[in-house]
Amino acid sequence: MLDAARLQLLGYLGCLYAWRKRRGKPSPRVYGIATDGYVWQFMEVSDAGEIRESERLDIVKGGMQALERVMRGVMAVLAEATALATPFSSPEKGPAESVEGDEILEVTASGFLDQPPPMPTDEL
Repeated sequence: MLDAARLQLLGYLGCLYAWRKRRGKPSPRVYGIATDGYVWQFMEVSDAGEIRESERLDIVKGGMQALERVMRGVMAVLAEATALATPFSSPEKGPAESVEGDEILEVTASGFLDQPPPMPTDEL
């Protein structure tokens, strides 16, 4: 079942990468996650258009260790999206330059497949 999700994700990431590249984005890199709810795989299309894939993480067979790695990957994607989201009224992107949906497409990350961020602690 993950193979179907993986193929669907690759098609979507390819379209998104091509859109970002046509728009002249400094980094057309895109990330995605394929899952059937039990097995997870993280994917990236690099700035050069190369596809990178993580190993498949089975949270049933791999237990807490696999679940922790999945959560770290998800958190890395969300952290990068949050850090790189630019408000429409900022000096970097004024209202005249914004395009509906751009804030979603401003997701780039720095190696979450290789070194996911540390898990959060209970300390705030």
